[in-house]
Amino acid sequence: MRYDNSMKTCTKCAKESPSTTEFFYRDRTKSDNLHSWCIPCVKASRKQWRQLNPETVRANQQRNWKKMGRTYELRKNYGITAEIYDAMSNAQGGVCAICKEPPKGEGKLRLAVDHDHKTLRNRGLLCAMCNHAVERIENDPDWGTKALNYLARYIEQTVKG
Repeated sequence: MRYDNSMKTCTKCAKESPSTTEFFYRDRTKSDNLHSWCIPCVKASRKQWRQLNPETVRANQQRNWKKMGRTYELRKNYGITAEIYDAMSNAQGGVCAICKEPPKGEGKLRLAVDHDHKTLRNRGLLCAMCNHAVERIENDPDWGTKALNYLARYIEQTVKG
């Protein structure tokens, strides 16, 4: 975006560049609406600050993750909002779609979004155990039969032994 036909000089590196947002960040507090430093100087300054203040950077990231983490994760991984997740959970009564149990275990306060890994279509909400079982069966359709055969052998050994 070009504000006028003039050139602007960066007050940090003294390089002259066109007065555009291609070379200077926007800054509404300035009379020309452009930052006084050029984009490379701002980026270098921010990078240097992050390197000198790793604890503050980490604290800010953790605070932002706690605030935006769930929404960001749901949107990125499943294409849904927190409101859609909550509606799915309410429709299932807050329990797993397979075993009908609420999520259990330390830190497992939410049900997992079950989705088809090929089509990425969301299917429902599952507890961790059911989600892992579905994943195993999806990756190896004979896994359920193998597991049942294994358990049958164990039961036979217990009865005989």
